[in-house]
Amino acid sequence: MRKINKTDILRILRQQGLSLALAFIALFACVLYTFAWFQSQEKLQTITKVEAPSTLAIKGGNASDITAIDLSGIGLSSTEKIKYFIFCVEGSVKNPYLIELAHTTNIPFIYSINKASQNENGTFIYVDHSTGIKTNYQADEDLGCSYINKGTNGLANNSKHNATYGTYSTVQQNAEPLYFLSPSITPTLIGESNKFCDYYILKVSWEGVTPPITNEKETDLVYLLARNATT
Repeated sequence: MRKINKTDILRILRQQGLSLALAFIALFACVLYTFAWFQSQEKLQTITKVEAPSTLAIKGGNASDITAIDLSGIGLSSTEKIKYFIFCVEGSVKNPYLIELAHTTNIPFIYSINKASQNENGTFIYVDHSTGIKTNYQADEDLGCSYINKGTNGLANNSKHNATYGTYSTVQQNAEPLYFLSPSITPTLIGESNKFCDYYILKVSWEGVTPPITNEKETDLVYLLARNATT
């Protein structure tokens, strides 16, 4: 991964069994991560440079501030093999931006992101748990994200290893994250202002995965980032 200037990070800590845990983290300083999924039981500590408060922010549906969301609705034994999560990118400048999803590969979920819009007849419902307000959304066109470091075996190749881990070489193969990058996005401004709030639906699917995902306990990290396209 490139040295990414992060604005807000959506972290999904996936605990396979019958549930996932989702955390949204806003970072405005240098942050120390401990990656605990190494089979060698060694702990890698990576310091990621993060800019001071930016004009971009990732929020929940209805532009609500978010700290933590329980994703216990994801159950691998369920007949439904897909789940949807609504978020938005909010900002106060009209410059293009990018959305990037980064994830490790212990669990072969299939990810995609669609643009979305508020629609009272929409089938996707976001509940603001602080207010109880429900908002309906419809899924619009696919955002067109693509992997920038995916090998022929479906796992990450080495092209982003140094940017992610530096010179640290003892990395289990599934801990090499894949990076799923959007094209440059021109924000939809609100009225005559420079403010915008663009909605999206993150789709997490395990339909048709071969071999089928089982309920063995595995852990993955997934980060959703929004950043200026010019950085």
